[in-house]
Amino acid sequence: MHPARGGLGVLGVLGVLGVLGVLALACRPAPPAEPARPAADVATLADAEFAAARDAGVIHWRRDDGTCERWELRPDPDAPQRGHLDLRLGTDTLSFAYALADGHFTLAAPRHDADDRATSLPCVFAGAVETRRGAAPQVRLASHERWYLDAARCEAGVAPDVRPLGCASVLADPGTRARLVDPPPPAPAGLDAWFARRGRALYWLHRSDQGWTCQRWRRRAGPGGPAEGALSRRHGDVQIDLDFAITGPWLTLAGPTWTAPRGDASRVLTRGCLMSQVITAAARDHLSFETGSWHTSRRACEAARDRAVATTSPPPCLAAAFGPPPPAAAR
Repeated sequence: MHPARGGLGVLGVLGVLGVLGVLALACRPAPPAEPARPAADVATLADAEFAAARDAGVIHWRRDDGTCERWELRPDPDAPQRGHLDLRLGTDTLSFAYALADGHFTLAAPRHDADDRATSLPCVFAGAVETRRGAAPQVRLASHERWYLDAARCEAGVAPDVRPLGCASVLADPGTRARLVDPPPPAPAGLDAWFARRGRALYWLHRSDQGWTCQRWRRRAGPGGPAEGALSRRHGDVQIDLDFAITGPWLTLAGPTWTAPRGDASRVLTRGCLMSQVITAAARDHLSFETGSWHTSRRACEAARDRAVATTSPPPCLAAAFGPPPPAAAR
């Protein structure tokens, strides 16, 4: 892994941490988790439909900005229901391993290849984990990405032909792609001063429909030190978490994850996104990036809010962390 493009590995534990956090509620060792199941609202894909796309050799991903990407299908000659998806970007290639089983299209093993380097990305799944004391945890997978078997349907933005399970959201974020494909910008001075701060509370300045807002979060350092860890806040009895890692000029976030206790049970819901932001300035009392900034006090955050002029809003996955939990987190 190229040093300037590293630092993603810590975020790969997000799904595991969600499961482990739930299992920790049990007083005795929990039974093994039940096999993951797709959520009931995930559309299935017929073998015949997929066979037509496989013969054409392409499938199309409609991104959040409305653009459609043409991904190449490379089936396994011995098992055509499995294979790889490739997106070629000049000399770089982004890829997934795919599998079609029981009508569900699953993407795994996200990867970036460039020249003689290969970078594997973490698979941060979307879905829910439910546990009840003494019962096996139940894992249900979900999907938010829109894929099409036909280019015209993709351009029209009609209901998607398939919403892949697994790792699709890992390569959805433009910043994460830029981190992999583009030359890294210079790292800002002042990161060491930011890492040296000891307070756990931080105030996150972000832009919403109501304008710029300061929101209090709590920071927990990870095993690798202050450059990685998790941010959390509470909304009622629901805890909202984001994993983070800072490497050179990049702030990378994974999540969000919502954890809701329900008596002797618990539900963990994760959106399953990987998001990267360029860090534009750093000092002991603040860290600024493309869509906002972190501050060590509310007063400093509010002063920065009064000066804020940027118009860049957080991507949808990140914006979901600032509002109330989704209804599914409370079921």
